[in-house]
Amino acid sequence: MWANICCSKYSHSRVTNFKLHLKQNNDFTKLIFPEKHLPKHMRLDFSQRLLRFIFIPICFIASVCLLHHDLVYKQISEYCNRRSACFANCVRENFPNLVCDLQTIDLEFDGNAYNEFFFFPKPQTNSEFYEECRSFIADNYSIPRAGQDASRALQIHTCFEPCRSSGDCLTGFDFDMRDGCTKESRESGILCVNPYVTECETYVEPLQYCFDDAQTICIDWRKIVLAVVITNILQVIFEASMLYALEVSLKPTYLDKLQNNDEMEEDP
Repeated sequence: MWANICCSKYSHSRVTNFKLHLKQNNDFTKLIFPEKHLPKHMRLDFSQRLLRFIFIPICFIASVCLLHHDLVYKQISEYCNRRSACFANCVRENFPNLVCDLQTIDLEFDGNAYNEFFFFPKPQTNSEFYEECRSFIADNYSIPRAGQDASRALQIHTCFEPCRSSGDCLTGFDFDMRDGCTKESRESGILCVNPYVTECETYVEPLQYCFDDAQTICIDWRKIVLAVVITNILQVIFEASMLYALEVSLKPTYLDKLQNNDEMEEDP
């Protein structure tokens, strides 16, 4: 509002009092109070003032979402859904036999500890579902680091080899209670994380502050301040556009006639 008054050809240089200043610039008072302090052609009815008020929170929420957009959230969601998909595929491939045995094995890989798994046995015939879950093992080594704890990877691993080989200690396994590999056990199946017991990663960005130990309510104050700045800029543009559209009219206003009386009289 203040930007329009300063730039409008109908504005004046009189300094307003505090009460009028609040009416002109506070979002809630601009919604509630009629704009009797403005010329008639610049006043907005309640529906227009409501539209202007709703624009502010929508714009703020959109700014926060855009600033927090990160592909890592999509990756976490996709990788965690893999666990449920592999368990469903194991049941589907072996139905009606219940061979997807739940196993408790202590395993620490790339800074993350797991102990609840299910065994996905290798089908006797070629299975695209089994091969898909087995291909997830190769993705374990390309998972990005956790946001506030760079010493470990994101806790979104899906499947592992069913047994321990001699070189695993060099590839990220810090603690491993799997049985040693033999030719038979290596090809027997895969060991996948139990999706119904093991929680997935709760990602926290490096500069976020969390209000609880579970890290479910976290805020990055820098992005909040930046979102407020962006919202205010867009709000000025939106309100100025609304008021400019109201001033543009084929029918001259009373003030136009006073300013350009001679020109108005010449028009047929």
